[in-house]
Amino acid sequence: MTWVSAAWAVLGVALATTACSGGAEESRTTAPAELTTSSAVVALDEFGLPPEARASNGGGSPRPPAYWAVWNTCAPDNRASAAAANGGRAAGWFLVDDLLADPGLQLGDHPLATCEEAVALLQGGTAAGQSPDPVSPLAAQLLAAELNLGVGSETCAAAEEAAVGAHLVLSAARFDGVSSSPLDAEAGGALPQLTRLLAAYNAGELCR
Repeated sequence: MTWVSAAWAVLGVALATTACSGGAEESRTTAPAELTTSSAVVALDEFGLPPEARASNGGGSPRPPAYWAVWNTCAPDNRASAAAANGGRAAGWFLVDDLLADPGLQLGDHPLATCEEAVALLQGGTAAGQSPDPVSPLAAQLLAAELNLGVGSETCAAAEEAAVGAHLVLSAARFDGVSSSPLDAEAGGALPQLTRLLAAYNAGELCR
């Protein structure tokens, strides 16, 4: 038994328990829509700062991939100037670039290298401009979850277990940011559930 299958066997019990709870995550759309310049602005308005985190974009409720797809330095209509005007990372106004630099972002065994790569994944594509890989929806939701966790957004055991499971699936798929290898039945069967759980977490629904 590999370390991936061993860890997955332990994690599976917790995920099965979460799946049986029948929460709002069952109705979430798993694949993030690709953003255009205009829809990025709409996404920012729709997923704006919650009342408990008006002072900064750190902490508070988690944000979905569409939110982080504009809080960076490289996307069209990005919010880098807004973050800088409010004091930047030191004042709790985080960009994707901040977490790329420290502590770094990784999906499975693949470390993210650039803002462009991260934004492409958040939008459901790849920095190479290739068609989305079958695991891209999971990668997008996991990246958003890691960003949310990295800035101190609210969390819970179910969200953290789903993130661990997603890392294991991407590792098993040998995801390299552009492509992946076919998954076995166990990991492939878990992929949609993990995507739904992380989407629910990033929408602020899983940990309520």
